[in-house]
Amino acid sequence: MASPTTRWLSLALALVSCRAPAPPPVPKLTSVEVVRGAGMPSVRVRGQAAPGTMIELYLSPDCRGIPRAAAPSPLLAAGLELPLPQTSAKVMVYALARDPERGASGCSDGLVVALPAPPPQQSWQDLGLDSAGDERDLWKRVLAAQELLRQSIPAAAWAKLAHDAPGFVPVGTLSLSLGKEPRFLTPDLNGDGAPDYAVLGVSRSTALGAAVSSGETKAAPGPLLLELRNLRTVGGAQLELGLSSAQGTSWVALPGGSGLTLVPGWAARADQLPGCDLALAAKADLAWARAHRCDALELDGSDTDPVRYLIWDQRTRAVISLEDQCEAAP
Repeated sequence: MASPTTRWLSLALALVSCRAPAPPPVPKLTSVEVVRGAGMPSVRVRGQAAPGTMIELYLSPDCRGIPRAAAPSPLLAAGLELPLPQTSAKVMVYALARDPERGASGCSDGLVVALPAPPPQQSWQDLGLDSAGDERDLWKRVLAAQELLRQSIPAAAWAKLAHDAPGFVPVGTLSLSLGKEPRFLTPDLNGDGAPDYAVLGVSRSTALGAAVSSGETKAAPGPLLLELRNLRTVGGAQLELGLSSAQGTSWVALPGGSGLTLVPGWAARADQLPGCDLALAAKADLAWARAHRCDALELDGSDTDPVRYLIWDQRTRAVISLEDQCEAAP
């Protein structure tokens, strides 16, 4: 029979083994930068967080409710864009880290954000339209493009997107001309023969995101249309990639831009590799990509951001982002 001391040690070990894992460490916010040219105030928040966690940004010190923005931890180091309401001269931003197994961290210390002055009142004249009626007609076409987008991607993929990126709102068109450029593409990025999805959109906390989500025809949608135009010309849209797998579509958030172009079978020939990056072979598994006819995506830049290419790397089994080095070449 076991001694009392042995039984006590066994009980103590059992209690330790049942103890919940420690939550991830609290993120640290280090800097904030105002993003110019957006239809409403927007900032880029940078900081440090534990690898493998999802970072959520809040405007409340208890980090409760729906996050204003959310993204994997590497995007916090690069700069996570956060739309802000124009309610006061200053707001405080807070962050927490969430891990699927360890739960959520505590709320971080707040970071002060000084908001820029609100833009002047906009109207249909700023859009080059002839009347306010044209403004409303254009917004109806925006909503029609949104409906077309929803019909073009399977319901199961939409449901998974809502789960993986709850604050993301796909936008059917980022072009006021509503031409032939779709706001979604169906490449085969990982070469498995099944379609993947690439969708541009905005945060639900923006005025445009809220309006597109509601699907309502606004009486005076001028500011919303201007925000839409700014996303197309200045950039700043969010990008979600839906990657196919045996378990279904898995959505991945990546820094966005202003438009997408499909580069079919990008690695089929060496002289058709996207961009001018001579070190591409060291960054991606070109042989595998050629054998599987992998597609790529060209992501439009802006006045300050370069064009980027999104391609599949079989070695890491992930999409990687490569900047176009053409402009930097002598």
